[in-house]
Amino acid sequence: MAQATIVSGGGAALQNAINAAVAGDELDVQPGTYTPVTCGKGIRITLRSGAEVGALFSTTVALLIAGVPATQTCVLAGGRVFGISVTQSSGTVVIDQTAVEFATKLRSTGSHATRAPVCRML
Repeated sequence: MAQATIVSGGGAALQNAINAAVAGDELDVQPGTYTPVTCGKGIRITLRSGAEVGALFSTTVALLIAGVPATQTCVLAGGRVFGISVTQSSGTVVIDQTAVEFATKLRSTGSHATRAPVCRML
């Protein structure tokens, strides 16, 4: 059964919550600065006003979405992210009203056209 989790405290708290989540879960990320993260699951990550991922770190990709399974959808909504990369995901990736800053990399790679993810900037 899907679970909603409030994430707070900044730092590695978001990655820890992603690691613990299962497909269908929702993460409600409170204001703070979070370290860069990787997600390969069909979960919803809602960044509240004042929540930032990767702002203080020297990386061009603060959020790596990789390996989302074909039957799942990963959603990122709100907040601010300092670089996004989407790669090797056969599932759907939705980025909804998220401010993306600096060296933004929204890319999709895959070995077959039917395995490429559907990415929508809304």
